[in-house]
Amino acid sequence: MNSYVKQLMKLILEYAFRVEVRGLANYTEKREGTLIISNHLSLLDGIFLYFFLPGDSVFLVNRLTAEIWYFKPFLFFVKVLKVDDGKPIALKTAVSVLEKGDKIIVFPEGRVSTLGIPMKIYPGTAFIADKANATILPVAIEGLQYSFFSYQKHKLKRQFFPKVTLSILPAQKLATLTERAPRLRRAQATASLSKMMHEANFETIYSAKEKLFEAAIHASKRHGIFKRVLSDASGANLTYQSLFARSFILGKYISDVTSSHETTIGILLPNTTAAAITFFGTQYAGKRSALLNFTAGLDGLSAACALGGITTVITSKKFVTIANLSSTIKALSSRIHFIFLEDLSDTISILDKIAGYWKSFSPIAACQESNGDQTSSDCAVILFTSGSEGSPKGVALSHQNILSNYAQVQSLVDLNHTDKILNVLPIFHAFGLLGGFLLPLFKGTESLQYPSPLHYRKIPEICYAENITCLLGTNTFLSNYAKYAHSLDFYTLRYVLSGAEKLTESTRNNWINKFGISIFEGYGVTEASPALAINHPSSHQEGTVGQMLTKIESRITPVEGLLRGGLLSVKGPNIMMGYLNHQGTITPPSGIIGLGWYDTGDIIEINSDGYITILGRAKRFAKIGGEMVSLASIEQTVAARWPEGEHAAENTFDQEKGEQVVLVTTNEEVSRAGIASAIKDAGKPNLMVPKQVVLIKEIPYLGTGKIDHAAIKKKILL
Repeated sequence: MNSYVKQLMKLILEYAFRVEVRGLANYTEKREGTLIISNHLSLLDGIFLYFFLPGDSVFLVNRLTAEIWYFKPFLFFVKVLKVDDGKPIALKTAVSVLEKGDKIIVFPEGRVSTLGIPMKIYPGTAFIADKANATILPVAIEGLQYSFFSYQKHKLKRQFFPKVTLSILPAQKLATLTERAPRLRRAQATASLSKMMHEANFETIYSAKEKLFEAAIHASKRHGIFKRVLSDASGANLTYQSLFARSFILGKYISDVTSSHETTIGILLPNTTAAAITFFGTQYAGKRSALLNFTAGLDGLSAACALGGITTVITSKKFVTIANLSSTIKALSSRIHFIFLEDLSDTISILDKIAGYWKSFSPIAACQESNGDQTSSDCAVILFTSGSEGSPKGVALSHQNILSNYAQVQSLVDLNHTDKILNVLPIFHAFGLLGGFLLPLFKGTESLQYPSPLHYRKIPEICYAENITCLLGTNTFLSNYAKYAHSLDFYTLRYVLSGAEKLTESTRNNWINKFGISIFEGYGVTEASPALAINHPSSHQEGTVGQMLTKIESRITPVEGLLRGGLLSVKGPNIMMGYLNHQGTITPPSGIIGLGWYDTGDIIEINSDGYITILGRAKRFAKIGGEMVSLASIEQTVAARWPEGEHAAENTFDQEKGEQVVLVTTNEEVSRAGIASAIKDAGKPNLMVPKQVVLIKEIPYLGTGKIDHAAIKKKILL
């Protein structure tokens, strides 16, 4: 193409699509034999790479694609190397082109994405990179999935001229390949290439300068400000515009009634649209949102407020009555100011309401005007750990922590406008906050916020009536939903995501056998905002919690007495700012490895494919006769033999052996002799046989769905 014509076309595209090219210096570095890999969002991708990447490159194109009529005019102007999946000769030709020092551009997915997220990577590209020992330059395109040339019809709001960003990452090589067999080597190289693609996708989504409210505003620009994104059990619903308007109104009120020194606002509300408005209202006011666990009781709430320096809490009279919290509120009222949402209608003026709705149509300007002093590295949210094994801790998460975790997760789950999430996990729980509230909001997917995960008969019916396509839950909740659900209640579900506790084999099998649905298990901790690993449709292994998310470093430290696995430590952009202390400051994480590393307390092992198996909590191992015994493994063995009932293994002091194991169960058929037989049949050591079996009526659970081990030890075993 004539250079003047090319320059003119580039200017037209740059103006129409507001094109931004990031990392251009990574491209212009002098190097030989560069393989440029890019995601494939639309039919325009090649055109943008041609016009906005300097110099001339060879495009590697599938022979069948090259024959499509609307591709032919473009191919006339560029250097093309046609490949045929059934004939490897073209791949060898590509290797020779790279060895000569030329650049080749290729789409490793081989087709335009129909999901809006990275699809499967074909091994041909990895073969070329390996054979040529090529330098790989990942380029990520963002924005063209919203164009009319994408394959996202009905799934996204499409635009004539969406903003387009090209992110060029630093050049890199394939990871060291240890396999010699051709098939295994290609698989290893393909996995390395896939990791690069996900890292590139992360760079297009994550902005280190963005705050939570700004992220929601930018989502509204992508998906439409009048797109409905939130609803609740009362029938209330919110579009982006109505969410912003009401958040601005409430946020101004919060600013007016609190001092600038009062940095943290407590939120004591169930999953409702009111909770969403309150969350973003506090963000608009430039305050930290402290999400309080309303199932924690008086002592738990009092401790959380003291630790977080919380003197103002927003709640609802109706909720306080329903949740039987009146006496708790009364006891705390001497030192905490409670704001009841029902009282605000008479307090907030008509002018304030008009101003709020007016600002909702220019939300970025309004947001910057209100909390301009707050930065993305500041604390945005305070969560309190479950305290299942001890006292709860206050976890400080910044805007960057949460948004980086969103960027890590969003490319693995293809939620879109046709989906609807049912969030039954409370937003004071990290899984419920990110997975059930913020993730769908940023993805433009409607979420139905439901106040309690314990309605085992009602929740399946809601899934059926509301055409829910994505459900989040813990093993305990999902197991109980399966018990009471009709076989058609979950017929619209595409995703069932499990976390917070280990998914048992019986729960997994029940869902497959009764509903034909696979549960994808993930792993996270509150301190990681919370996701660390996740199984998903394009990458999963049964019995594991998936592979570590992109941008997370991990180390495993051996534990004395353990023959398998070790203690997991992690570091990454999603790892918390630190723990709150009573002096009002935040103590950054510092683990075994050093400053910035967080010790999860989990014993894990990672297989050769990178999949993680959780062996148990470090605190949930008993040291008996010098050997470490996994309490979780005992529970799993007992549950496999007696699937009816609930079981919890606990370690207690033993004068002779240091510790002993006691099994607490709700099944009267469980006996010590029966457990010994089950452990022997499973090929596990005799040390795992509990010294005592205690029958109880009900296992205590926390509001997050985890077994309350601290309560068991305190109330039952002592």
